[in-house]
Amino acid sequence: MSALMYEKLFFSSFIGGILVALALYAYYARKAKRAEAEEIPYARLGKFMVLFSIAIVVILTPLSIDMTEAKRNPSPEQVTYNGVDAVEGWRVAIDYNCMGCHTIVGNGAYYAPELVYSARKAGDADKIRSVIDAYTGTKFMPFQLSDRQKDALTAWMLYLRDLNTNNWPPMKANDFSFASSFDKNTVRWYESFDAWAVYWVLTMVFTVFLVYSFLYWYARG
Repeated sequence: MSALMYEKLFFSSFIGGILVALALYAYYARKAKRAEAEEIPYARLGKFMVLFSIAIVVILTPLSIDMTEAKRNPSPEQVTYNGVDAVEGWRVAIDYNCMGCHTIVGNGAYYAPELVYSARKAGDADKIRSVIDAYTGTKFMPFQLSDRQKDALTAWMLYLRDLNTNNWPPMKANDFSFASSFDKNTVRWYESFDAWAVYWVLTMVFTVFLVYSFLYWYARG
């Protein structure tokens, strides 16, 4: 879906909710004028909305929690390369101000590539280390590093590679260049059409409740 489709989806749910609320109110208002008029079931509607809201929370909350082991962030103390962990690599990155040129999950300077995606593009540990070797001492990394510091940075890059960044910042799948917020590598469960259909229904139901409640309050003074 495009950004425009999302806007149309929610706009239509608001309009639909208002129309349904007006139709319901007109129906009960007409009944109220008859001899067999019934009380408008405001209390019942309120109870229904409370129970409905609780049911939706109970149903959707487990779906919104990612419990898969693969998507949990790694522990930096356990990510190592040649016996050096990612925590030490982070200290090296701070000492040499890597974020003065690079971004990490979108934070930092946008002069050089995003490090999370650079690590993913490089792939395995040896390739990451070879990239660090190639750039150390050049205009891109104008300083010298010891072998231990390079190992530490490699471990740190391995840690960044496996972070669950929730696809932020958005990158294109093939070339790892920046993409629009609607051009993403993966589609999460709540971005699927089925989930948006659920949101459409929820928005419409709540709109009906709010508009109907306002009309009832206005009529009863």
